[in-house]
Amino acid sequence: MERQLADGRPIVDYDHYDPALVANADAVYRHLRAEAPVAWTPHHGGFWLVSRYDDVMVRMREPDAFSSNKTYDADGQPHGGVAIPPLHFWLVPTEAEKPEWLRFRAALAPMFFPSEIARLREMAQRFCDELVDRVIEQGHCDLVKDITQPLPSLVTMHMLGLPLDEWQRFTIPLHQGTWALPGSPQADQARQGIEWFFGYIQRAIAEQRQNPRPGMISRLIDAKATSESRLGQGDRLSDKEIFALVLQVATGGVDTTTALTSNALLWLGQNPDARQKLVDNPAMLPDACEEFMRYFSPLQSLVQTATRDFELGGQAIAAGDRLMLLYGSANRDERQFADPDTVRFDRTPNAHLGFGMGMHRCIGMALARMMFSVMVTTVLKRLPDYTVETAAAQHYPSMPTVNGWISIPAQFAPGARVTGDPIIPPSKSLIDFDAPPGGSGLSMMDIMTGG
Repeated sequence: MERQLADGRPIVDYDHYDPALVANADAVYRHLRAEAPVAWTPHHGGFWLVSRYDDVMVRMREPDAFSSNKTYDADGQPHGGVAIPPLHFWLVPTEAEKPEWLRFRAALAPMFFPSEIARLREMAQRFCDELVDRVIEQGHCDLVKDITQPLPSLVTMHMLGLPLDEWQRFTIPLHQGTWALPGSPQADQARQGIEWFFGYIQRAIAEQRQNPRPGMISRLIDAKATSESRLGQGDRLSDKEIFALVLQVATGGVDTTTALTSNALLWLGQNPDARQKLVDNPAMLPDACEEFMRYFSPLQSLVQTATRDFELGGQAIAAGDRLMLLYGSANRDERQFADPDTVRFDRTPNAHLGFGMGMHRCIGMALARMMFSVMVTTVLKRLPDYTVETAAAQHYPSMPTVNGWISIPAQFAPGARVTGDPIIPPSKSLIDFDAPPGGSGLSMMDIMTGG
C-alpha cells in the first residue's frame, strides 16, 4: 500500500531483496505502474522506484540528469554506482561517465566487434556439443548446471585467456553473489569465492604483463585506452583499470546470459507448440531471443544517481537522490507493448530494455545473442523432446538484480554423442580457494575501488 511522506512523496514498501518478490514481481510491477509509477521506498537508505517505460527512458533523453559514477570515502566504502547497496568493486564502463566512459568503452569495443563474435561461435558450439555429450546418453540433466551455466563461463574464460579448468571457481560465487541476501551464510560464502577470483585476476594481469598469451587480458595490457584523435590521449590502461574491465566482462557475460537462456528453455519446455515453431522455423530464433529478453528481463534494474533537481512522473527528484530504473517493469508496460504478458515471437517493433539503453547499452549484447543462439539451437536439435520438471526447478531465492535459476531438471530420450576427445578439462574444486601466489603489488582495496 502507498503512503505519503510529509513532503508529498508516495512511499511504498518495496525491497528488491525480499524473497516474496520472486513469485509476485509481475503483480508488484503492474501495481506500481498503475498506482505509483515514481515512488519512494525507505529500504536500504531510501531510493526512488521508476516503473513505467516512458519514465525509465528519461535516462536517455536527459542523460545529464543521471550518473552511474561510483565514489569511495576515506574508509573505502562505496557510494553511488549502479546497484543498491553499492557494489564494493568497480565496474567499468558501466560505473563511469564521459569522458572516462569513452576511454574504457574504446578499450573494450574491439573485443566485441562482429568479426570477433563470429570467430568465437565455432568454439562456443564445440563447448556446447561437448556439454550435451556429457548428459545425452543418460536421458536426464539439469539445464542450468549442465548447459546454461557452464557454456557462458567457458566462453568468457576463453575470451579472457584464462584456464578453462577454473570455470566453476570463477562462476559459482558470481552466481551465488547475485541472489544471496546481505549478511547470509550464502553471501559470506560467495564473498570468499569472489575475493579468491579477484586475486586470481590480479595475478593473471601481473603474469601476462611479463608473458602475454592469447586473450582479452593481454590485449587490454597492450591496448591504448583511446585513439589519440578521439580524446587527445593514447595512454595505456593501469592494472586497476584492466581489473575493472575484466570484472565487467566476467560479470556481464555470465549471469545475465545464463538467466536469459535458462528462462527461455524452461518456458519452451512448458510450451511445446511454441518450441516446435522454433524447431520448424529456426530463422525465428533471433526474434525469439529479443522477445525473451523483453519478457523475462534477465537484468531487472539499473540504479542511477540524480545529478541535479528535476521532475519525473510528477515527483520532485533532488540532486543526490538514488533512482532504481525497473527494466523488468518497463518491459511489461502496457502503454508501450501490446499484450505485454504474452510471449510473441512476431512482436514488431520490440524496443525492449533488456540490454539497457543509450551509452550504457550492453557492449556484449552480440556475444549474449550468439551464446543464446548456440545453446537454444543445440538443445532443440539434440534434445528435441525434452521435458522440464517444473515443480523441482529452483529459481534464485531473491532477484535484486538478475532474474535467474539455480536448477532446472529435465528429461529426454537418450541420444548419441557427437564429439571426440574433450577440450573442456575437469573443473577444479569449489572448496579449495587457496590464495594464489604472487600479484601485481596492488592492495585488494586498490583493485576493488579503482582508487
